[in-house]
Amino acid sequence: MNAKQSAKLNMYRAAEKHVDDNASIIAANTAFQTAFNKFKPNITAVAGTAQQKGAALTGIATDKSNSKQTLCRLAADIAGVIYAYAAANSINTLKDEMNLSVSKLQRTRDEELAPRCQNIHDKGTANLAALADFGITAAMLANLQTAISNYSAETPKPRTALSGRKTANANLAALFKETDAILKDQLDRLVELFRADNPDFVQTYESNRIIVDPPTKPKKPKDTVNKKDDEPM
Repeated sequence: MNAKQSAKLNMYRAAEKHVDDNASIIAANTAFQTAFNKFKPNITAVAGTAQQKGAALTGIATDKSNSKQTLCRLAADIAGVIYAYAAANSINTLKDEMNLSVSKLQRTRDEELAPRCQNIHDKGTANLAALADFGITAAMLANLQTAISNYSAETPKPRTALSGRKTANANLAALFKETDAILKDQLDRLVELFRADNPDFVQTYESNRIIVDPPTKPKKPKDTVNKKDDEPM
């Protein structure tokens, strides 16, 4: 929620509290009470949607980054051993496939990294017996498979979160529009019915309806160059 939306929500809550505190006054007018009963749940919906919109993406991105780093390290370590095995046995095709450093894997596109690491795992599995003397074990390959699965699960989360935020933005705009309509088209007009007998109630309602804009940061003055008296203007 941006600053202006937050200011409007504060206005909603101030108006809600004032009317709630004067329930005995509004009870005399069914139309006002009905409109107010539509207004109240909208405030809750606005707050809930704003919370959904504000869900942090930083943690999701960090989890993805961490899982990628773990995967790249494990995959590069195993690829390096398979590379050494292929070099020792003159298996040039396998050697070329396994020429993968951590940095090279980290530069791999998201959609290509898991398949590339899966290939390392599968080559290790296919040559597991021969790789025993080089220190590769089934447990190491199992750890790599787990890292591949974990990374694959994390990869779509940032985009999914962004899509969810976009939907929340649209829902929030619709809720503000609907809530403003209840205020302007119903409550603001019906409240006038109470002015004769309860002028203070109406005056305070109108004061609470004012949106207090958030403070703005003052602009820094631009640097100016003082001209000498003898310089042309």
